[in-house]
Amino acid sequence: MRARAWHPFILGTGMGRSPRLTSSRTARAARTRQFATVAGPVLRVDGSIAPERLLAELSPVTKGFLQAATLRTVGQAGLATTLQILAQLRQRRQAALFSLEYGEPEPLTGRSAETRGEGHNDVAKVFMVSLLPSAKWPLPEQRHLHSELTVTEKSSVKSLAMALAARVAQLPSDKQAVALSVDLRIHQTVRWHRLLKAAYAVATAHEWYAQAPVVPSLRWCHNPTRLMNAHAAPTFAISFRLLSGHSLPTNSLSPWHPSMSSYRFANLLGTTYKGGGIQFAPDGNVLLSPVGNRISGVDLVQGRSVTLAPENREDVAVLALTEDARLLLSVDLHGHALLINFVRCSILTRINFKARVQSAKWSPDARWLIVSHGRKIQLWRTPTVELGWQFVKERVSAGHHDDVVDLSWSSDSHFFASCSKDGTVRLSAARRQEGFQPMALLEHRSPVRAAFFSNDMQHIFSMSREGVLVSAKYTLKEGVLNDEEHRGKLLYCQPGTWAVESKAYCQQPVSNKVMRCAYDGKAQLMAVGFSAGVLMLFEMPALQALQTLSLGQEPLDAVALGANGDWLAVGSSGTGQLLVWEWRSETYVLKQQGHHYGVRSVAFSPGSVSMKRGKALASADARPEDRSSAIGGRLLATGGYDGKVKLFNAQSGLCFVTFAEHTAPVNALCFTPQGNAVLSASRDGSVRAFDLLRYRNFRTFASPDGLCQFSSVAVDSGGEIVAASSTGGKYAVYVWSIQTGNILEVLTGHTSHVEALHFSPSAAHPGQLVSASWDGTLNVWDLYAGTKGGSAEALQCSSSVVAVSFDPRGNDLCAAACLSGQVLFWNVVTAQNIGSIDGIRDIQSARHWQDMFSAVNERGLKPGAGMKKRRPTDGVNLNQNFNSIAYARSGELLLCSSRNSPFVSLY
Repeated sequence: MRARAWHPFILGTGMGRSPRLTSSRTARAARTRQFATVAGPVLRVDGSIAPERLLAELSPVTKGFLQAATLRTVGQAGLATTLQILAQLRQRRQAALFSLEYGEPEPLTGRSAETRGEGHNDVAKVFMVSLLPSAKWPLPEQRHLHSELTVTEKSSVKSLAMALAARVAQLPSDKQAVALSVDLRIHQTVRWHRLLKAAYAVATAHEWYAQAPVVPSLRWCHNPTRLMNAHAAPTFAISFRLLSGHSLPTNSLSPWHPSMSSYRFANLLGTTYKGGGIQFAPDGNVLLSPVGNRISGVDLVQGRSVTLAPENREDVAVLALTEDARLLLSVDLHGHALLINFVRCSILTRINFKARVQSAKWSPDARWLIVSHGRKIQLWRTPTVELGWQFVKERVSAGHHDDVVDLSWSSDSHFFASCSKDGTVRLSAARRQEGFQPMALLEHRSPVRAAFFSNDMQHIFSMSREGVLVSAKYTLKEGVLNDEEHRGKLLYCQPGTWAVESKAYCQQPVSNKVMRCAYDGKAQLMAVGFSAGVLMLFEMPALQALQTLSLGQEPLDAVALGANGDWLAVGSSGTGQLLVWEWRSETYVLKQQGHHYGVRSVAFSPGSVSMKRGKALASADARPEDRSSAIGGRLLATGGYDGKVKLFNAQSGLCFVTFAEHTAPVNALCFTPQGNAVLSASRDGSVRAFDLLRYRNFRTFASPDGLCQFSSVAVDSGGEIVAASSTGGKYAVYVWSIQTGNILEVLTGHTSHVEALHFSPSAAHPGQLVSASWDGTLNVWDLYAGTKGGSAEALQCSSSVVAVSFDPRGNDLCAAACLSGQVLFWNVVTAQNIGSIDGIRDIQSARHWQDMFSAVNERGLKPGAGMKKRRPTDGVNLNQNFNSIAYARSGELLLCSSRNSPFVSLY
């Protein structure tokens, strides 16, 4: 079989149709749903920018690695420009593959559609271009398989998915890459744009995609010039390119784009729980919990925490996972939701419920989704491949007079119960059922927190805020079981009556209110969390107390029961705690607590430090990605505003020790070069050293007068002396001996606050210390120079210095970040400025709504004639600067971040 060449493709959207009138917010939300997984540069092509300039933007990403780029084309002029760009890229052999996603129409602005004319086609065409070096493609002839499928009017998306799955099953299972191209021959009478969207959804989210490591893409094989005719309807040929082989990461949870500088989100540390619902996976071994606008999963068996890549707009409030663990719904505080493929960790679709969602539950058969919507309940069909992964609203139920707070499904997925703040519990059917009559339970006198079905569906249990449990039982009329007319009907569709069978009380302490409840029908257990931090476990239906656990004084915001009822999961946003309790053995399976008021400082261990005494982690035990980490180390230390220092295992993502000796925020952290101790500088006036073998505070350093607050700390390359800078007073730098704890020297010379300290890693200058100050100078101190120890050489910078870092290669090069947005490079031995980075344009961003300054700072420019003069910093936010910089272990990369910008720059 001869290898086929890959050509650029073009595909239009809605040819011959008038553009659809939509609001900018709707169009923006639609584009966000479809381009959530696109990586790389995004360029808008509307004909106003020359093709050469756009090619210059795309050229850096085409050298030596694969990356995705997006060309957002608007109008006919933009389409012509896009055709030129794709043709030139192909001619230069810089791109051998182009892929595409379907685009949404641009909203009309200004004049109406009638005044603009019928023939005007202002349709946005979006091209997602995958840039691949020609040296790696095409594959050898024997590794390229090809087949064709014909799509007619009778073809369905289901048949298309089955055909694609059959083609993937033919791929060999060896470690060599294999390309499979499937041409979908679509007739001109077929609504090809709908089939294209469905085919892409199948290729990215179907079950076989989770089993085989494939990278799908699309190409168009027709003459691209025919697209210039808006009313053309040619026959299209669309091709899927599937790369298979064990060389691709099979455990990847998102579309994979191999790159020599590909950085993806790995994990989230420092915060364990901030509020929202928690849920166990169906197997009971994984606990899902929201952390801000992300979702973390803790593997309780392996002892590992992983944070999923998808992000919500706001903090996540509600989580819902299907019984088969395929779909995960995450809803934020404002009702914006993500539907996530839990296996692949990819976003399938987005939806806005337009109200705060208190509860959302999937039916046991995963066919329905119920969502609380204020006083109403929305019933949605579960998104599937056939529906294009879109939500379809079935109906809206009403009846409550106050907000609905909790929902629950029956075991047969035909009925659901809802409880509200109005003190009622209502029973409803998912679809119309003959003989069914809705029921309302009015026994509670306070808001109802939760309601649950028993496994046999004969009872409904409801718990109120005051701790009152009501059990309602459904009793069939006499003779119904023997009546052939009602035989085969659902339980609630047969004639019967509801009656309150019993009432029970939690007997909680005074002024304690019920916050959350969880029920396990198989184990007949109910867990109740109270407002005073008390967790109680009851045996149902008698509500007999089995165990009581006190977890502090803060309310419990989330409670969940494991699959077999042995594990209890509890979350408290007030304390930031997330724990799993095994009530039978009365032991903690998981106990994690984040910083109360956020993370103030962070530091990585310098090498492979073990958590066991006196042992280093063998390099053979480390995975390849661990050994090649540019940061290095397996321990991560965080210092918080609550005065605590926490140590995390960077591989498992879990905190294993907490030091609480400080009484004020921890401003800075650093590890000793040997990795056996971590030092912290705090505002409480102390610098503390913690032993990582015995987990204790073995040294405490302070100023002679004890009136200083420390802002930064550094350790020399030998791990013998420690230096810390003080705030206020004389703006001095204090130097101590780690072995004895005695103060060695007090270095003075700065006229303003000393922000950062760093020792030189050079073997020729082991005691060389650099201090960065707001007075705009870098002072270089030589602590091992005998009589010269008290003198310093000042290096004048352009503005206040806020961060400093030495090149780890020991070449006496020092990088200093200034308040002006520049990064200056100094040779501290020769006192020469050898280079600089003007990074202010790389981190510029808009003004936040709470900021007390304008987005574009115009300080120093007088109104009048001076306003007409252009400056190099016009349009740049001068309030932003790099406040933290760090070298990679190789010394070839410099990572810079800004506190006032969402961007992180790598140079």
